Amino acid sequence: MGDGEHEMLLGTSMSAPLTAGSVALLMQEDPTLSTDETRSLLKSTARVDGLVQGRGGAPNQTFGAGKLNALRALTSLTGESAPLGVLSYHEPADFDQDASVTLGSGAAEQAALRFTPTQSGRVAGTYLSLASNGQDDPANELTDSLEVEVWTDDGGVPGRQIGSSVAVPPSALRGFSPNFIRLSSTGVAVEADEDYHLVFEEANTGTVELLIETVAPTAGRSMTFENESWSPVGNDLVARVQVRTDVSAPPAVAGLSIGSAEPESIPLSWNGVSTSDLGGYLVYRDTSPIGSFPDLAPFDTTEATENSYTDTTAAEGRTYYYRVAPIDRSENEGALSEEASAFLYPSQVQAELNRSFGEASGPGDYRLVALPGEADRPLSDVISGEAGSEWQAYRDDGSQEDFFQKFDGSDSFTFEPGNGFWVTATSALKFEDSISTISLQGDSAATVSLREGWNVISNPTDKSVEWARVRQANGAIQPPFDFRGSTSINSVHRIR
Repeated sequence: MGDGEHEMLLGTSMSAPLTAGSVALLMQEDPTLSTDETRSLLKSTARVDGLVQGRGGAPNQTFGAGKLNALRALTSLTGESAPLGVLSYHEPADFDQDASVTLGSGAAEQAALRFTPTQSGRVAGTYLSLASNGQDDPANELTDSLEVEVWTDDGGVPGRQIGSSVAVPPSALRGFSPNFIRLSSTGVAVEADEDYHLVFEEANTGTVELLIETVAPTAGRSMTFENESWSPVGNDLVARVQVRTDVSAPPAVAGLSIGSAEPESIPLSWNGVSTSDLGGYLVYRDTSPIGSFPDLAPFDTTEATENSYTDTTAAEGRTYYYRVAPIDRSENEGALSEEASAFLYPSQVQAELNRSFGEASGPGDYRLVALPGEADRPLSDVISGEAGSEWQAYRDDGSQEDFFQKFDGSDSFTFEPGNGFWVTATSALKFEDSISTISLQGDSAATVSLREGWNVISNPTDKSVEWARVRQANGAIQPPFDFRGSTSINSVHRIR
C-alpha cells in the first residue's frame, strides 16, 4: 500500500471477516434478527456505485447486490438517518492507475474538488489518495504540511475560504493508499444541494502527487490553480468527502475541579455528561485564561468513561488554566466547562541582588536591601567587605525615637521573610543564590510579621503583588512607601 506495512489482497478471505463484523454489529443492536432479516438488510443497503453499474447494475455476478455499507444497514435497522454522508465523484481506479496532478515546485499551486452535500451537516473529513510511489520517485516529497480547506463556490470555481485550515504533516500522507484527513476542526457547516470546494495547497516546500481517475466518464468536478486562474482537470481527484448530518452537540461539562496540585501532577475531575453517543472529552490547557472560544487545539483527550485527567507535564512556578469540553462520536464538540486553574508553587526562588550606592557618603546613598523566600541568613554573608569601613547597615526597630540601629553583628541583622535593611557600601552589592520559598497559607498568601510603628518590609515571593489585594486580605491598612535614594518618598500600590 506504499507505506511498507500493508498489502492489498482480494478474495473471500478478506471480505468474509468484514461481512461477519457487520453482521455482529446488527446482532448487537437487535439480537432477535433472523438470518433472512440480516441478509435482507445487508442487500437492501448495499452501495451501488459506478463500478457496480458498469457490470450491468445490481445484482450481478461480480458484486452481487452491491458494496457492503455497514453504517447504512445499522441506521436502517434503528430507523435513524445515517449520521455520515460520503460524497464520491471519481470512478474506481485500476491497480495500474498512475495518473495524477502535482502540487508545488512550479506545478499547480492548489487543487480543488467541488462537492455537493445531499444533506445539511458539518464537514467531518475526507479520504485523499496520492499517486503510486515510483522507484526513487515517491508521491509525497513534501517537507512541510499540506493545507486542506473548505471554500465556497463561485460559478463553478472556488470562491473564498470558510472555516479554519487543517495542516496535514507529510508523515500522515502515504503513496497510493487512501489517507484519511480529519476536517471537523474546520468548523464548516454545509447546506444540502449547495456547491462547495475542498481545496488542497502545499506551502512551496516540496511536491505532492494527488491521484486522479482514469476511468470515464468523469464528473468534471476537479480543477487546479496556476498562473492566477483555475483550470479544469480532465479527470477527478480520488477523494471522498464526509459530511456529518448529526450536528447536535452534547451538553457542557459541569463541576470541573482540581485536586492537590504538584509539579508533573495536576489532577482534574468533572461530572460526566449523560448522552448516548458520547465519544470522549477534550482537555484544554494554557498558561493564560482560556476564553469560551479558544484559538488553541485540545491539550489532550480522555475516553467517554473517564471523568478525570492528570496533567503530568506541568512545571513548577507557573499557573495553568484548564477547561474541558465533551465530544460525541460524530465529533460535535459541546460548550466548554467553567475554568479551573492551579499555581504550582516553586520549592526554590532565585535571589538576584544588584545594588549601587553612589558615593556612599551620606543618607541619600543608602538603599533598602532584602531577600525573597525563607532567607534566614546573616547580612554579613550577603555583602562582602569589612563592616564599618567598606559597608554599613541599619535596621529600623520601630521605636518612636532612635529607631535606627547600627549594624552590630547580632542576630537582629539576619534576613527573614519580608524584612530588610538600610545598606550603603563603597562598592556595588551583587548576590545570586537559590533560596527555599516561603510557606503559604491556604496556597495563596505569605505572612510577614509586623510590629507597632514603622516597618521595613519586602515581598518574600518572586511575584509582584497588588497592594489592593493585601488590603483585601488584611482590612484597612495604609499603603507602604518606597525610598529611591534621595529625599523623595513615594506611596506604592504594588510590591515587587
